[in-house]
Amino acid sequence: MRVPTAPAVPTVPAAPAVLITALVAVLIAGTAGCSSRPAPAFTPGDLRAGASGGSAAPGSGGTSGNPGGRGNPEGPGDPASTASPAAAAPGTETVQAAPGVRVAVEAPAAADPDTAGMVAVVRDYFAESLRAIAGGGEDDAYLGRLEMDGSRQGYDWVHSFVDEGRSVRGTARLYGFVVRAVDGPGAELGLCVDLSGMRVLDARTGRARRPESWMRRPYFQVVAVRRYDDGTRRIRRLLYSLPPGDSAEGCQR
Repeated sequence: MRVPTAPAVPTVPAAPAVLITALVAVLIAGTAGCSSRPAPAFTPGDLRAGASGGSAAPGSGGTSGNPGGRGNPEGPGDPASTASPAAAAPGTETVQAAPGVRVAVEAPAAADPDTAGMVAVVRDYFAESLRAIAGGGEDDAYLGRLEMDGSRQGYDWVHSFVDEGRSVRGTARLYGFVVRAVDGPGAELGLCVDLSGMRVLDARTGRARRPESWMRRPYFQVVAVRRYDDGTRRIRRLLYSLPPGDSAEGCQR
């Protein structure tokens, strides 16, 4: 049962960039699922300013909803990967997220186990969230990769497409992975996201619809990831920087 849409809240004023690491440290220090207060409605956040209103991905006029559904982001154990491997170029792993939807991942060479684990949970989150969009929101396995603010942000991003009758096809590319901070079992992972190879379609007719402006150029994403004793990793928060932000400009090819 979908929770009624919550009213949008104003974007939080920009804070100094040095607060980004402090924000991640606070998220890491908290216990899983300790926050019962809903996160703000789908509003952009800017990494350059360190604003606290960051979302899973940039967008315009997003939605709010219940991040629970059938997924259990607080449950024990790491959700099994549901991203099916497909043919890939050397150095790139390509997973089939849904019919006509792929995620190409350029993982860092010779990554240590912790970095590889973070890349894997980000890969699976992207693949499963795109599968949810392509399938009209029925598959919410992506919620099992998320917790705390990340659950709301991920849900809002998926439903900013689904609730407006939009679907996607094409290839999303993830590259430029870099570990920005580590604090015990938590870490901050940065990466570039390129959705310019994705087409936005009308979910009912299959006709092409105009993509959002933020989908036309790569942007920089930061995820706060928590590792648990059993090896489970979950994403607690997602922030991003759009061009012409310094971080996003580093993603341009």
